Amino acid sequence: MGEGVSRLLSIILAIATSGDGIVIIDECENGIHYSAMPKIWEAIALAARENNCQVIGTTHSYECLEAAYNGISGDLANDFSYIRIDRTKDKITAKYFDHDLLKVAIDTNMEVR
Repeated sequence: MGEGVSRLLSIILAIATSGDGIVIIDECENGIHYSAMPKIWEAIALAARENNCQVIGTTHSYECLEAAYNGISGDLANDFSYIRIDRTKDKITAKYFDHDLLKVAIDTNMEVR
């Protein structure tokens, strides 16, 4: 087993032991091959739903966001949102994307990182 499997197991165990709570994953793509990311996101979303746990992940990776969109689909898409935080001079704003809006952003090559 590689680092990716170990990372996924750590995340799933954190979710399972944080029922009705929150799990925060910093740089969630670290240690995971990009080709596995959609399945990883699907597993995370299923575990979060099963354990009533909110998952907050941070990333600078466009590929990670695209994988989240592709992996969290169907009924799970209702549980997904993406918030991009922008800073301009001394003002910070949050931009909200639901699953459908993230798809539009990806399809139009909008900067979402």
